[in-house]
Amino acid sequence: MENNKSTILDETTLEQLKREHGELTRLSAGGESVIVRNPRRVEYERFRKDTFDEKRRDKSVETLLRSVIVWPSKEEFLELLERKPGLSETFGGKVLEMVGATEQADVEKL
Repeated sequence: MENNKSTILDETTLEQLKREHGELTRLSAGGESVIVRNPRRVEYERFRKDTFDEKRRDKSVETLLRSVIVWPSKEEFLELLERKPGLSETFGGKVLEMVGATEQADVEKL
């Protein structure tokens, strides 16, 4: 499994996380990985609300991402962002794909 700092995600921990959170997804970039659960509707709605708030807009993607990370710990994830702050947008963009926010709709005149 991946190695984030000193924490190693072993199969036992992964199975425990699956029991707690259901379907999980690994996001990897730049030699780093995180495990996320699917966002809940209320979390996505908060994200949408934050994108229209000038004071919160800049952090809206990171806030959504932080709400769905199940591994590594929140503290380790914040340390990761200190080293590679751009990963919040990279991973956050994938979380938005998971909820269908980037899907293109087909338009057909009838």
